[in-house]
Amino acid sequence: MCRWMDFNRRAFEFWTSVATAQVHAAMTIATRLAMLMNSSTPAARRRAEREAREMVVEKAEAITEGARRGMFAAFRLAATPRTHPAAIAGALIGVGRDTFEPARRKVRANARRLSRP
Repeated sequence: MCRWMDFNRRAFEFWTSVATAQVHAAMTIATRLAMLMNSSTPAARRRAEREAREMVVEKAEAITEGARRGMFAAFRLAATPRTHPAAIAGALIGVGRDTFEPARRKVRANARRLSRP
């Protein structure tokens, strides 16, 4: 029973991190859209162009880091034998969490950075 409790806890923590990342992503998208649409002055236009370049770079970095971390987590999973279904499912949640973590961190940092006045 303890393994299933651990699995439920890990699944809930992962779900919570995904849900919070969705909120942060919505905040970031709304702020960036307003920024990109406002090109009334040369300074605003330069800031929007810089932000657009940053969007592309940070997505590539997050994808690369997430793929690398997910691959290592999958290798750890394959190297450690597990027989209980809850342990296997929990380990798979760990792979998903490790893969998602770089994107979650970046989205949260962007939401904080862009929400500052």
